[in-house]
Amino acid sequence: MFSFKPFPNFTRRIITKTIRRTYSSSTKISVQNEEKKIKNVLLYLEKCILEEKGKNEHLLSFKTKNEQEDKVEQIRRNLLITSYLLKNMQANEQKWLSIFELVSTLCPLDEQTLKKKSIKLKQKNDEKNKEQYASVNHVTEFQNNKAINKISKEYNLLNLYSCYVFSFKTSIDRLLNYLPMYSIHNYILILKHCGNFLNFFFKINNRKNFTKLNYIYIYSYNHNYMNNSIILKNKNEIVVGGKDKLDITYYYEEIYNLKYHEIFVYKIKLISKILNTIKYDLMERDIFCQLAIFFYTKTKNGIIIEKNILDLLYYYVEQLHKNSFIKHVDVQLFFKIINIMYYSKIVSTNVLQHIIGTLKNINLSFCQFCKKEIFQNYLKLLTLVNLNEHNFYIYNFCKYYILNIITRMSKHHSNIYNFFFVSSIIGMFDFSLIALYIKFLRQNKKINLKESLTHKIYYTLLGWDIMLSGFIKNVNKIREEATGFVKINFYTKHIYHTCSNSPSYDLLSLSHEINHLKNIYKSQIYIQKYERKNNRKTKKVSTNYYLNQYSIYQILKKHFNDNVTYEHITDQKILLDIFLKIRKKNYCKNVAVEFNGRTHYNLLVQKEVGNNNVHYTMIENYNTKYKKWLISNLPFSAIYIPYYEWNNFPQAQREKYLMQVLHFEK
Repeated sequence: MFSFKPFPNFTRRIITKTIRRTYSSSTKISVQNEEKKIKNVLLYLEKCILEEKGKNEHLLSFKTKNEQEDKVEQIRRNLLITSYLLKNMQANEQKWLSIFELVSTLCPLDEQTLKKKSIKLKQKNDEKNKEQYASVNHVTEFQNNKAINKISKEYNLLNLYSCYVFSFKTSIDRLLNYLPMYSIHNYILILKHCGNFLNFFFKINNRKNFTKLNYIYIYSYNHNYMNNSIILKNKNEIVVGGKDKLDITYYYEEIYNLKYHEIFVYKIKLISKILNTIKYDLMERDIFCQLAIFFYTKTKNGIIIEKNILDLLYYYVEQLHKNSFIKHVDVQLFFKIINIMYYSKIVSTNVLQHIIGTLKNINLSFCQFCKKEIFQNYLKLLTLVNLNEHNFYIYNFCKYYILNIITRMSKHHSNIYNFFFVSSIIGMFDFSLIALYIKFLRQNKKINLKESLTHKIYYTLLGWDIMLSGFIKNVNKIREEATGFVKINFYTKHIYHTCSNSPSYDLLSLSHEINHLKNIYKSQIYIQKYERKNNRKTKKVSTNYYLNQYSIYQILKKHFNDNVTYEHITDQKILLDIFLKIRKKNYCKNVAVEFNGRTHYNLLVQKEVGNNNVHYTMIENYNTKYKKWLISNLPFSAIYIPYYEWNNFPQAQREKYLMQVLHFEK
């Protein structure tokens, strides 16, 4: 048999046509699916109206659709009718729950994209029609249907986007009216539908060349620790959103510039109301597990409602004290709780001690989990604990898992990079592994990696380089040969050594190897940054107007003019919030000013046994400690401003506080 190999150009042409056909087909299918879902909503609304006809006699009736309308206009037409009915019809609480479920299944379509595709396919040579449909805000009149046109103008539903927002908002408002009447099972169902939209929202707003979203902390009023209470402003110092907006704090550019942010804010409002309504003491175990899954997906997306996470952890601690959850060791629930604490930066020491003690005494090989899943959760657990003899088994499990991957030449490269990065940020430098890691990096240095992984590798090597040059070179030869691993306390810079029976290490050679690889990955960071800049085409990169950092920068700019730089990157590729040059007659001093926001800290919560006393402690997390340690080895001074101190000052005192802090650096 002879194998036929087509010509390259022929093959490329077929592949290109196949991709175009598939993409076009998928768009067509998504439009058809959305049309079907909207029709289902309408049919159910009509059914509800017929069942309660006496309450809905005042509603308008609508003519049948115009067959000449395209798919997008049909969808908009049906959404307008849906919006009108949602606003004006009457129904009972169970029907509104079902309506909310149906509306929540909708996946908003991008009208502008669909119009452009329609132009390309049907009207390539018609420039007038191109101009007509280029703008989303173009208002289309529906022929022979004055009622729908009146609704469109009266409710200001001039495009597909506004129709979707109105439908979601109205269904949520109607649901909120009956919220106290629903059961805990209904609440879980509503939360699941909210979670589905959050996944959709973060998916469409986390694309290439788009500013990555960070964590959103909902402001909690009733806690006895400092809250990150700030007012969101845009670049012109105008307050975005007034008292009618949710009190949300932001760690990224304004959420009000994101697509479907209106629906997002209403969903958060609904979630907050439900979580504040839930009574944990009446909750069954399976309901708690479902609630934990919702919290896991929500916090992973970056939405942190501090009060509700604390309520969840408090309840879990109470059940542990009552031995309610101890009878059933649910490892999956453990992993969900670990992730909730990891992503939210809210850590219950009571829960942590229970999980660590339980996992230590069970054989996970009999659980229905792959070792990869256990490893990934243990790696997160390492960032939440102070490593000691009671929890060192967590590190050992991760270590031997990585050894197994490297020796078997597994394809799970990201796990290797993540392990060594986490080991570095917790101050664990293991000499029994570094030679294997160096060999692995040499073999895979030409592989194209994500920017995040490239940065992790570089910062891991930078930490090893600083550790070797600053500490280990001063160790005498006898202890040098016996070194197994080094544990560094980043605050005191105290070094803890362990002995090893392995052969001695040529530390000078090791230092050269690490320095060489560090420079290679530093170059890769430059290349990736250059490629990213070119891939943006003509899109202008906006300044990150994080309110606190930028307000500090504005104050310093007023006093130091051009000697202050916002978001400065050092030669070691470390990003500083603000870099300041203090010039005097005889000298010039460089100062880094870092604003440590909420995500720089873990909130440790400890509840006393036998009473309701709760202790809150805000401590820097390992990422912050590691960055401070790296900066401490650079040739400039550093000032760190905790968010809870900064936010405690009135606006008038902040400038005075900043100048007093800088006075000691002059």
